[in-house]
Amino acid sequence: MTYTTKMLSASERCCEHLIAAGSASATVAELADAAGVPERTFYRWFPTKEACVAPVLDAGSTRLAAHFRTAGGETLADLMLTGYEVVLGESYDERTMRLFPILHSRKELWAEVARAVNDGEHLYRPDLAGRLGVAPDAPLALVAASAVSSAFRQSVDLLARAGDDPRRTFRLLVEASPTTDLAVSGAA
Repeated sequence: MTYTTKMLSASERCCEHLIAAGSASATVAELADAAGVPERTFYRWFPTKEACVAPVLDAGSTRLAAHFRTAGGETLADLMLTGYEVVLGESYDERTMRLFPILHSRKELWAEVARAVNDGEHLYRPDLAGRLGVAPDAPLALVAASAVSSAFRQSVDLLARAGDDPRRTFRLLVEASPTTDLAVSGAA
């Protein structure tokens, strides 16, 4: 889905509200107020309360696709490790550490994470395939994109379930994956 700047901003404010509250128990009225929009607009933008986090999650996939198109690196591991920083690290570190355990506390919110990871895999697979020099539907592109999405999913899942450092988990998963030494071509 395509989000407007206002929708993304509202989603960011909803995530900030969840983090400040330290729980996922916010009402739609509270989230709409935090987003700075009337409830009617909230429901027009986000069909469910849980959907208010979708633009923030999907923005990470969009950043990753752009990263795969433009970043330097010689292997899939290089792209993945620098991609982590673009999606969950750098300026997103604190939000990552605080938001994902809250999202995990409600199955409907965690379903948004699962949806975003799945949709993201389809979004960035063509860019990743281009770097691997194969068609987007080639088995190699499917396996590589799956390795990327799996590493992201597992790193935030272990953060949420056990408090594990997602950056460390991501690095360990990248190092353990046999696909990550695949050579990639230069940035487009």
